[in-house]
Amino acid sequence: MEAGAAPRWVETTTREFPKKLPMQFDSKQTSYYYYALVVYLLKVENAKVVTVTGTPGIGKSVFYAYFLERYSYENEDITIITASFAKTERSSTKDQVVVFKKGKAVAVVKDVQSAMDALILETVDEAGDKLLYLCDGPPDQIPRAAQMVCFTSPSERWFDTLRKWPACPKLFMPLWDLDELQTAAEVLNFHSDTTDTQGPESIGDLIEQRYRIFGGVARECLSTDENVAKARQKEMERFIDQFPNEDNMGSLFNIAEAKVVQHGIGHYVPSSEDPAI
Repeated sequence: MEAGAAPRWVETTTREFPKKLPMQFDSKQTSYYYYALVVYLLKVENAKVVTVTGTPGIGKSVFYAYFLERYSYENEDITIITASFAKTERSSTKDQVVVFKKGKAVAVVKDVQSAMDALILETVDEAGDKLLYLCDGPPDQIPRAAQMVCFTSPSERWFDTLRKWPACPKLFMPLWDLDELQTAAEVLNFHSDTTDTQGPESIGDLIEQRYRIFGGVARECLSTDENVAKARQKEMERFIDQFPNEDNMGSLFNIAEAKVVQHGIGHYVPSSEDPAI
């Protein structure tokens, strides 16, 4: 490698998940989106905060893990503070902070707020302007000392916070298409309770069947536990049963957007021209 040249990232279909990365929810799927766009917003547009959001279950937290690994590899001089947040209706609370240098976890603190805050302050002092925050879940505040990338399901409280600051774009991640889901199932050697004793054709059929029910939401479509998928389907059916006939279905769209999406009936779909819309 030439002196001063940036390390070259080598893409692969699957990657080992960074086990020490703090997560809002445990994540078991793999999907990567929007890396180049987020980096452009940080480095060229000088965005203060970039929020990556979209329909729950499409892989935002896994993109968080991918972003950490790749950004660390390509920016070895940057210290990264990662944090996960437990979200309530009115607030967010840090539950773990991990500091990464050159892709390695160098400090870990969890649960004790004062200790997590102390670690953040110490890291900010040491890193200076060579610092980036990555958050899984909406944070409790916007950092003043550095840029941040936030990976979260839609949160009106967080979006209201962003409106008070300039240069805080939101990016909506797309749903998966059927071909992507079937390819992921093949690459990940997918199996569930219903496919263990059947051939690969049944796997593709099962993914397509789930796609027709859940849309391009990877969490349900790629779940290896059939009971999880069935329970989610029943939850959606109970929600739909609140509307006994087609005439009443119009009232579905008068219900709060978050509630409709939460039940899997509605999805966030970004504009093909601008993923911030």
